[in-house]
This record gives sequence, C-alpha cells and structure tokens, in this order.
Amino acid sequence: MKSFDKSDWLNFSGLVLGVAAAAFFYFGSANMPWSIQTWNGDSKAEIQFKNKRGNMSSIGFLLLALNFSCQAAALLLKEK
Repeated sequence: MKSFDKSDWLNFSGLVLGVAAAAFFYFGSANMPWSIQTWNGDSKAEIQFKNKRGNMSSIGFLLLALNFSCQAAALLLKEK
C-alpha cells in the first residue's frame, strides 16, 4: 500500500476545501423566502438574511482561495 506524501495530503485537503466552498456558495446563493420579504426591504429579518447570505459567500471565496493554494502547492511539490 502506498504511503501518502505531502503533495497527496495537500491534494486531499484541497478537495475537502473545494467541497466546503461549494456548500457555502450553495447556501450563500439561496433566495429570500417570500414569508420575510417586504416592499421596502428594510425589515430586520431581511437584513439578517442578506447579511447571512453575504457572510456565507465570503467564506466560500476564502475556502476557494485556500483550495487553490493547496492545489498549487501540491503541484509544485510533485514537480520536484
């Protein structure tokens, strides 16, 4: 059985981060439910929902950047 080296672990961690980023993007792109929508868009529930959606998307971009850096580091380690 093959033992895992650093580049294999970086590839695996990049995969996990990529899946987590996809999940955060999915939940960050959810539409606002009709039950909390108002005409002016300034209700407390709407503002909380928009903030939550923005935070989820920001975390998704952060995880995507970490995914990219892990994959790039694994590629550089494989070439040596």
